[in-house]
Amino acid sequence: MLNRTPLYNTHVSLQGKMVPFAGWEMPLQFQGILAEARAVRTSSGLFDVSHMGRIWVTGPQAAGLLDWVTTANVPALAINVARYTLICTDEGGILDDSIIYRLGQDEHLLICNAANRDAVWSWLTTWRDKRFAKAELVDRTTEVAMIAFQGPETVRAMERLAPGLAERLRPFRSAQALVAGVTALVGRTG
Repeated sequence: MLNRTPLYNTHVSLQGKMVPFAGWEMPLQFQGILAEARAVRTSSGLFDVSHMGRIWVTGPQAAGLLDWVTTANVPALAINVARYTLICTDEGGILDDSIIYRLGQDEHLLICNAANRDAVWSWLTTWRDKRFAKAELVDRTTEVAMIAFQGPETVRAMERLAPGLAERLRPFRSAQALVAGVTALVGRTG
């Protein structure tokens, strides 16, 4: 059985063509690939990326754990700053590429690829158990939706949804914000 994102019912109600992808039932298209590609290149488009892993790493050793398993200097991250990074194996190979958000003093969010989520979770729990017992891990992938908003008109569209946010949110920064009346974590990483 394939996993379904929190937005699955919305995709079906909008007649999205659902296909298997990395263990998830995901929409491939709604109006057609060419029309949707044009929309994102000339205006903006939304993508359900809820299949990507969302792992909260918290506690007094959270930064240490993430610093140990990734190439990022996690303790140096300021609050509300994100970094693209690699999760490395003991041999120096790459387990996954990911983004780490520092959300608070001892709170981080790790976004990893859907196909590697189980391996990333296992790797994090291995190192937490070996060296970083005061780091807590919570996988909220199936609970929390994540939407990518892309295209040249995205900032203008976000201005209507969350006045003032898009213009002040620089790349690789995040903020809690009210978006169309809903509290959301917004990250600008594209």
